[in-house]
Amino acid sequence: MRRTVVAALSLAFTGLFFLEYLPPLERVHVPYDLEGFHYPLADYAFLTLKQHRFPEWDPTIYCGLSFAANPQAALFYPPSWLLFLGHVGQRRLSFLGLEILLLLHVWMAFFFCYVWLREKTGTAPSRSRLRTAIVGSAAAGDSGAAVDSRIGTGLWAADFSSLLGAGAFAYGGYLMSQMQHAGVVMSYAWFPLGLWGVDRAAAGGTWRDLWRLVAASAMCFLAGYPPTWFVLAVVVVVYAAVSYGWRWAAFAGAALMASLLVAMVQLLPALEVSRFKTPELKYGGGIHDAPFWISYWLPNYHGLGLEAQGTADPTGQYFYLGAPVFLALLWAARRRLWRPLAPGLAVAAVSLAFITNPWGLVERVVVRSSWLEQICRDWNFLAGLGLAAALLAAVSLDDFLSSGNVAAPGWVAPAVMVMLAAWSIRQIVVWLPGEPDFFAGWRAAFEPVTMLALLAAGLWAFRTAHGSRRAALAVLLLAAVGIDYKVFGTSRRFNAAPGSVDQFFRGAPFRGLDDRVYREMRAHPEFRVALDETALRSPELRRYGLTTPQGFDPLLPARYRDLIAGRAGFRTDREFYIHPSNHALLELLGVRYFLTTPASPNYAALASDPAYRKLEPATSYFHAFEFLPARPSYRWEAADGSAEITEWTPERRGFAVHGVSAGRLVLIEQFLPGWEATVDDVPARVVSWEGAFQQVEVGPGEHRVQFRYRAAGLRLGAATSLAAVALLWGLARRP
Repeated sequence: MRRTVVAALSLAFTGLFFLEYLPPLERVHVPYDLEGFHYPLADYAFLTLKQHRFPEWDPTIYCGLSFAANPQAALFYPPSWLLFLGHVGQRRLSFLGLEILLLLHVWMAFFFCYVWLREKTGTAPSRSRLRTAIVGSAAAGDSGAAVDSRIGTGLWAADFSSLLGAGAFAYGGYLMSQMQHAGVVMSYAWFPLGLWGVDRAAAGGTWRDLWRLVAASAMCFLAGYPPTWFVLAVVVVVYAAVSYGWRWAAFAGAALMASLLVAMVQLLPALEVSRFKTPELKYGGGIHDAPFWISYWLPNYHGLGLEAQGTADPTGQYFYLGAPVFLALLWAARRRLWRPLAPGLAVAAVSLAFITNPWGLVERVVVRSSWLEQICRDWNFLAGLGLAAALLAAVSLDDFLSSGNVAAPGWVAPAVMVMLAAWSIRQIVVWLPGEPDFFAGWRAAFEPVTMLALLAAGLWAFRTAHGSRRAALAVLLLAAVGIDYKVFGTSRRFNAAPGSVDQFFRGAPFRGLDDRVYREMRAHPEFRVALDETALRSPELRRYGLTTPQGFDPLLPARYRDLIAGRAGFRTDREFYIHPSNHALLELLGVRYFLTTPASPNYAALASDPAYRKLEPATSYFHAFEFLPARPSYRWEAADGSAEITEWTPERRGFAVHGVSAGRLVLIEQFLPGWEATVDDVPARVVSWEGAFQQVEVGPGEHRVQFRYRAAGLRLGAATSLAAVALLWGLARRP
């Protein structure tokens, strides 16, 4: 019953916490990668499924990539399918739907963390100390009211401290700073469930109870960001080793490996394609910047409000721990709670080692493994600190509430309640749009120090209060802490932008481009679109059914990157732009349209080059130029003959070939595992062309040629995952 009440109330609180992101207000939305990267991926999957096709291939960027192999698409993550089902009958996926899915994961993070911490504090040494104190109090002849008060405090302590710890985990700085990264948020939400599984299995003495860890780990991996799964794996093993010994650490490691069998539907295709991707060293040199760490303690040190002026630092970070964690740290140091806090301290220590890379030791290990280079990143271990802070807050505050002997005077509780209410109102008023921003720089210490003092006084009074006063104090304390996290963690520069995305895109099929021009571009799917710096980001073309040779995705094939680098050069590790004068590269990549704006430095060159024709009417924000010598993204390489399109879908390309002599049909699509070809329904060998694309030999005469893509490893991975899920279900149901 307790969990049901907490689940319902925390869901309502999460809705209030993100009130301005949701209807009817919808004043802001989560911007950056959620809007420009994750949403186009989800929308592409939804539109493909509406067409009764499974999205195995994504032709929209980099001249094609495997969609099924892309973990960040979260195509096999069960909540993604619930999102799609929720939009059945709608024309396209709404951005609000994706936002709601993200916010529900914030709620899940809170609830899972509460359940884990509640069981942990419920069996902590403080429970034993409390029982001893109660028995001693009764034996000493204390009044019944005094004994009842101490019993009530003990019953409330585990719940209250667990709520505060879970709040730090879900609504604290780390998760709020990562809202734009859907895969990070959704993966992070499963951490507490995994640790709860370890505790349950160790308490029951049977490895079969690790099914919770297997499920949490698999969901974490499928959620879309494998580097966060790696953090979970490290954290779980460290936690199990310190809490229950190396035997249980080995069991936990085995459960993590077993979870990959459940996730094999995503893992196998990803492994096949990742062999061809551009290698990236994810791990940096460690984070040592002092202002970065100050953001854990001073929430507005960098001036992160949407309307901040003067002292605002656009590069500043936000990782606010909150007053519950600050108070827990102070109490733990005073009481020397090293033994009950050992698992959390170990998780924090290992995470800090990965984050700071002391003396370059971690980097030396990481670079020795190509696998670790791809999946280990110093930044992602900040998630481990968030988990450790939650455990610290719950255990330490539980001890604080259970072991105090000094009663607060009767006037403290009402005085603290008045001050908490006044302070919370003050914070909301300062946070509201149009009001002055919070203090920035070192003056930003004013708000967290004040909140810390009020929380300490409130918990001191809470220990000996009872009845309606205790209930009122509990509500005010939780509300004040929640408001403290909200005003510093929502509608801020790092996770909010004004307006509603769905309302912005409502109406025109391509916002900012003339409908007639857009229809002409859509009528020729065999040609691609080049973008310059003033146009859209390439992943956003997924929304419009257009394709481009450019892109932004970690699965960028190495051979394709080498081909482009030798002809154009890369602006970043993943992005490149094609100058309008580079006609040879435009022809090679099948580009027919160049999308730009009048403000672009390329505009004059496009307008004066006779190889281009501006598409009319040019009355919109974006202008499109047609590249007249364009060649389609397929070609017949022979002295004579031709090839005509008979079928054109992402996973299937069909052609009717007419050749007097033998030749080769070239498809300007990435040459990756999974592509097959037939000539007159007879399998034909597909080989590389220009190192990055594909071709097939065709004899003289008339032939039917078809290229077909089937994601490598997908079928075997799906069968393995189904078998593993069935086994996991059996373990979960076994008494």
